[in-house]
Amino acid sequence: MRNLSIPTTKDRVVEGALKLILEPIFKANFQPESYRYCSKRTVAEAIETVTISAIK
Repeated sequence: MRNLSIPTTKDRVVEGALKLILEPIFKANFQPESYRYCSKRTVAEAIETVTISAIK
């Protein structure tokens, strides 16, 4: 067993492949207001959503 360190190329390839498969499955279950673990969503968008919700 090797110590924790920089992932090997093989590890990164496997991780990338799993991300491509699993991300769409989990994204389908996220609420539209979910920002924390969503790529391509910014803090500014989250603040805007909260502001708009507070005004309503």
